Amino acid sequence: MRTIGIDLDKIRQAVETTFGAGALESVPNRRQGPPSRRHPGFSPETKRALELTLQAARELHSHKIRPGHILLGLLRLDNDFIASAIEQRGTELITMTAIVLDHLVTAMPGTERQ
Repeated sequence: MRTIGIDLDKIRQAVETTFGAGALESVPNRRQGPPSRRHPGFSPETKRALELTLQAARELHSHKIRPGHILLGLLRLDNDFIASAIEQRGTELITMTAIVLDHLVTAMPGTERQ
């Protein structure tokens, strides 16, 4: 990830600053009693979606992660639930990805929708 400019240590630090220490750790075993932190942890798939979100923002040279970047991260996740939900609405994953990319690119400063 470092070779494409993603610093996982910085991502972990930002997530823990926002959601609390240990937020990226695995979900605790509920049988061992109540969790010691206020926020739930992230599943490995959620962590991957966040990595893909950051990758999308960087690829589009964005200085902020926007909702469209999050959606792109989810679309790139290769998740059967997401693909099925989109296809049930009458579109394809690749079409939805193209639509989101188009909206993100045309919403960038210095670009105009034609």
